Amino acid sequence: MRITEENATESRRSLDEQIRELTVSVIGSKPWHLTTNTSSPAPFNIFEVTTINATAPTLSCTETWVKINDDALRKELDKLLEKVWPGEISFGQNPIDAKRLYHFMTGLIEHCKCEDGDSSVSSALQLLVYWATLFKSNIDVKVQEMRSTKLVEYEYLWALFEPGKIMVTENFLGMKDLTVCVKLIGFEELINDDKRKLRLTMQTIDTTSGNYGYHRQTTFITSFVGKEHVCDLVMYPLSYHKDSQELEKRLVSRGREFIQLTRDDGFHFRQYEGKVILDGSSGTSDWEDERIVVDCCALNKERPFSTLPRITRGLGNSWLDPDKLIDEELLICSGTVPALILSKAKIGTVAIDCLQPVEWRDISVAKNVGLADNTKANMGTIMQIAKDGFGQQQSTVIVFYGGSNLGKKWTVEVIAEEWKRPIFTVSFSLLPEILTRANADFNFKILPLSHPQGSPSDWIYGLCNRWGAIMHVQEPIKAMLDRGRHAPPQPYIGLDCMVDDLRALKGGVVCFMTTSYADWTHPDLWSYATLGVEFEQPRAMEVRVFWSNALAKAGVKLSDEEIESLAKGMNKISEVCRKAAAKWQK
Repeated sequence: MRITEENATESRRSLDEQIRELTVSVIGSKPWHLTTNTSSPAPFNIFEVTTINATAPTLSCTETWVKINDDALRKELDKLLEKVWPGEISFGQNPIDAKRLYHFMTGLIEHCKCEDGDSSVSSALQLLVYWATLFKSNIDVKVQEMRSTKLVEYEYLWALFEPGKIMVTENFLGMKDLTVCVKLIGFEELINDDKRKLRLTMQTIDTTSGNYGYHRQTTFITSFVGKEHVCDLVMYPLSYHKDSQELEKRLVSRGREFIQLTRDDGFHFRQYEGKVILDGSSGTSDWEDERIVVDCCALNKERPFSTLPRITRGLGNSWLDPDKLIDEELLICSGTVPALILSKAKIGTVAIDCLQPVEWRDISVAKNVGLADNTKANMGTIMQIAKDGFGQQQSTVIVFYGGSNLGKKWTVEVIAEEWKRPIFTVSFSLLPEILTRANADFNFKILPLSHPQGSPSDWIYGLCNRWGAIMHVQEPIKAMLDRGRHAPPQPYIGLDCMVDDLRALKGGVVCFMTTSYADWTHPDLWSYATLGVEFEQPRAMEVRVFWSNALAKAGVKLSDEEIESLAKGMNKISEVCRKAAAKWQK
C-alpha cells in the first residue's frame, strides 16, 4: 500500500539539509575545538561535520558526514563499541555517514547517562554526546511517528533499520509465502543512475558440509515518493509484524527442524508442494506433490560451488554448535534446505514450510483384483526376494521384460509403496548428446545414469544405496545398443562401469525394464542380475520368474519349490543358481 502526500512540494527541506542546519546552529560552521587539560594550552580539533551534495544532477539531496579528528576520542569510542552497539563501524581517519551514526549515538547516549560523573568518560566524549543528543532529537520525532502509524517516508526510512536487530523478509529468494527472520548487520545509502536506494546487509544461520555458520546476503529498497506501509517493504523490523510473537514462536520451531534436517548423518523422505529454486536456474519452479530426498551434507558435495551458501565462522573464529543455539539464533536459521526430486533427477533449494510427510499409497499386490492368482504369487515372490536382500552386503538387481501395459512399472511402484521407499527414475535422454561430444572415443565410458546437472557420474549409485531408493531404469539395453552401434568395437557403452558400480553397492534394489526380448537375453549384459522377470499376456496376465540371464536364455522355468526357496532367503539363491546353470550347460 502506498500513500502519496498531497502537500509534499519540491521546496521541502531534505533531512540532510535539516541536519546540516542543526549542526551549524550547535557547533558553528567551523570544526569544534576544546581546550585540553594537558600542559599544552593549545586547542585541538575534536570532530567536524561536513555536507556533500549528491552527484546526480536530478537529485537535490545532500549527505552529512562526521569525522573524528582526535586520536584519544577515536580510541575511546572503539573501546565502547562492543558495549553500546552490535553493528559494524570503525572510527578511523575517514569520515562516517551521519545516518550510520544514528543508532550508535542512541547506545552511546544511554551509556554516558550511566557513566555520568565518572572520570572514565572524557570531556571530548561528553561534548560529542551533547551534539549527538541534539542531532537525534529532530529525527526521533519522525521515528516515533512512523512507529505509531506504520507509515514510512524514504527520507527517514534508514532510522528504522538498526543493525543487530531482527528483521522480517517475506517471499524470501522469490519463493512465495516463504517468510524468514534475519539479523541486520548494516545499511548504506547508494546513489546510482539518479536513483537513491538503501543497501541492507543481513545474515542467517546456514550450513555446508556439516559446518554451521553465518550466511551474509544483501537486499535493496529503492527510494519512493510519499509514504508506504512498513510491512510492504522487502524487509522491516520484527516488532512491526501484526503477529510478531506467533511468528517468532513458529520460526524458532522451524529453526529446530532446520537443524534436524541438515544433520550430516541424516536423510529424509518428504512430500513437497511449493516453489523451488533449481540449481542453475535464476527463477523458481513449481513442484506439486513431488517426492524428494533431503540430504544436506551429501547433496552439497555434488552441487556446483556457486549454489552453496558461503558461511563464515562466529565469535572466536569457531563454527556454531547446532546443539547450543539459543532461541534468537534458531529464529534466524535458514528457511530452506537442498533436496533432490527423484522423478526428475534435479537438485534444488526447497522451503522447509512446504515439506510434508510422504503419503504412501495402498497399491499392494494382494489388493489388486485384476491380476491372476499365479501372477500375484509370483509378484509376491519377487518382492520378498528383493526385500530379503535389501540392506545386505549385495544389491538386488531385477530385470523386467514384457510388452506394454503388462504391469512392469506398476510392480516397481508396488515394491516402493509397500516398503515405503522412493523411486529414483533414471533417464537416458542425455546419452546421445554425451556420445556426440565424446567424438566416438573408444575409451570413453558412458555410465547409463545421468548426473542431475548433465555430466556422467557414479554418485547416484552411492546415494541411492545410502537412501534405500528403488532405482527404476527404463530401456537400458536399447540405449546402450544404440550408442554401441556408433562406437564399435564396444557393443555396450558404459556396461563395464555400470556392472562394477552395481557390485559395489552394499544393499539396494535396482529395477531394469525392457521390451526387447532378444537383447534382454544377451548373456554378456545380464549375467549379474539377481532375477529376470518376464511379463506375458496370452489370455490373462502372467509373470514368470527366472534366475539370472542363464535361465532366461535357456528358457528354463523355476519349479514352485524353487520359487519358494527363493522367497525364504538370499542364502538359497546360489544353490538354485548352480542347479539352473547346470541345466543350461547341457
